[in-house]
Amino acid sequence: MNVQELAKLGIDSPFIKAWEDKGISELTEIQAVALSDDSLQQGRNVVIVAPTSSGKTFIGEVFAVRSASTLHRAIYLVPFKAIAEEKYKEFSETYSSLGLPIVVSSGDHAEFDADIRRGEFG
Repeated sequence: MNVQELAKLGIDSPFIKAWEDKGISELTEIQAVALSDDSLQQGRNVVIVAPTSSGKTFIGEVFAVRSASTLHRAIYLVPFKAIAEEKYKEFSETYSSLGLPIVVSSGDHAEFDADIRRGEFG
């Protein structure tokens, strides 16, 4: 599946262009299957089980971008502070200019915690 086909799922073209600018043009098989599932359209919870380096992170990113751009908020959870820092930097660089506010919460970053608890982070 070509990344351009994500437009059929309601992903706005500026986000698709941002992914293409990062070198993402084709989806992996697991990404294509997961993103073609009706769950994305219906806003249901999804669990993806797949091998390392199969593209699970990008699936989560697409779900989060769609939710944040249509419902105006999304939470992207990661298991380690180092990954939280990495994703905060990456997402801020990629999505802030597209109108998606990005915040982070970890043991090292508590400045947005009150906003997050109130659901006011987007």
